[in-house]
Amino acid sequence: MKDKATGFRVIVRPQQVERESAGGIVKFHSDDEWEAAQRANDVGEVVDIGPAAFQLDRFGNDSPIKVGDKIRFKQYAGHLFRYKDSLDRPTSEFYQIINDDDVLTIIEEAEDA
Repeated sequence: MKDKATGFRVIVRPQQVERESAGGIVKFHSDDEWEAAQRANDVGEVVDIGPAAFQLDRFGNDSPIKVGDKIRFKQYAGHLFRYKDSLDRPTSEFYQIINDDDVLTIIEEAEDA
């Protein structure tokens, strides 16, 4: 089951926090520490945009944000959740539902020179 953003909400796939460094050093001693670090993350990819998000009367122009954009949003904004698989177990990937005004910037990737 996948969720669909409603109203002025935006669903974001936050950048996943790695549990170990590339050299194998464990960064977090417990799942709680890892989840707290994931919650503090403020960069992610837009997965879905609600129909009322970024309306002209609130933002003054058409939405520059579209599905697939990489954004920076307010730290600790919204609701962090995980989808469940067919056996009702949480998946490893987090998603976050935030309000449209919690989006701070669009991260533009540097083009290859």
